Amino acid sequence: MSNLEYPLNSFSNLDKVSDQKPNIPVYKPFTPPQPQQQFQPAPPSNEDFGFSFLHENEINEQITQAASSAASQTEMTYKQKLEEVEKIIVPFLSNLQKDPDKVMIKWPNRKQVVEAQLKKILSITRS
Repeated sequence: MSNLEYPLNSFSNLDKVSDQKPNIPVYKPFTPPQPQQQFQPAPPSNEDFGFSFLHENEINEQITQAASSAASQTEMTYKQKLEEVEKIIVPFLSNLQKDPDKVMIKWPNRKQVVEAQLKKILSITRS
């Protein structure tokens, strides 16, 4: 038998192939699964989780009280610091004012005195 000749038996399966349907998947739209059972909350218990609810006006009142106490504390701190600085500066300025007619001021060791006063002022204002 040559390569060009086919036996008749080899074409006998063609009828069977043409009768078969092709295996093509069919499109189906997605539907989310439905829950089997609805959520049921747990029965109430006597456990306290450590928190409670407040009304908005109670919260605002607490914030106002905290802010006013902090502001008054800050005000007192600054008032004390300013009084301490005043005790240092006012005597210095009063002494400079005593003799306005004199052109020159005799002030021995003024560098050490001024530096000491500046250190006091800075320690007060930066603390």
